[in-house]
Amino acid sequence: VVTVTATVSDRLFIFPSPNDGNFSVSYYNAGGVSSTRQLVIFDSKGARVFQETFPISGPYTLLPVDLRNAARGIYFVVVGDAMGKKLIEGKVHLR
Repeated sequence: VVTVTATVSDRLFIFPSPNDGNFSVSYYNAGGVSSTRQLVIFDSKGARVFQETFPISGPYTLLPVDLRNAARGIYFVVVGDAMGKKLIEGKVHLR
């Protein structure tokens, strides 16, 4: 019997990075309870290029992102709770 558990992490996981615009984002969901996460991505000029709300059902639900039509560069990833309050932010490199 194998038991898989998740420990609390304050890190935002964005992988792979760099990438071609097709990547995943994950952030710890305390207690693993069902909820939603808002994911917003901005370009280097501050323009919003992606926004979506995802259902979250486990401690590290993967949020898929497709920005393959976006220009190459650095983008800012912001993860928010169900009400849109920012939980964490990070960067991703599109090549």
